[in-house]
Amino acid sequence: MADMFATGSAWFGLAVGVGLLLEATALFALRHRPGRVKQRAGDRQLPMLLCMGVMLTTSSAARLRGWTGNGMTAVFLIGMAAAAATIVFAVRSLAARASQRGTTPPSR
Repeated sequence: MADMFATGSAWFGLAVGVGLLLEATALFALRHRPGRVKQRAGDRQLPMLLCMGVMLTTSSAARLRGWTGNGMTAVFLIGMAAAAATIVFAVRSLAARASQRGTTPPSR
C-alpha cells in the first residue's frame, strides 16, 4: 500500500513538474512574440515556474527510477537549490507587484 502511494505521488509530481515546464515555455513564447512592447508584472513569474518545474520533475523522475546513493544526493541538492531560487523569485515578484500598486508590504 505504501509503495503504491509513493509511486502515485511520484507520478503526480512528475506530471505537475512537466506541466509547470510547459507553462513556462508557453509564457516565454508569448512574451517574446513580435509586436509586444510593455512588460507586465506577471512576466516576472517565469523563473519561478521554471525552478518549481525543475524541482518537481527531477525529484519525481529520480524516485520513479529508484535512484539511491550519490545520484539521489545530487537530485536532492538540485531540488534544494531550485526550491531556494523559487522562494527568491516569488518574493521578488511580490515586491514588484506591491511597488507597482504604490504600496509596500508591511514590515514586521
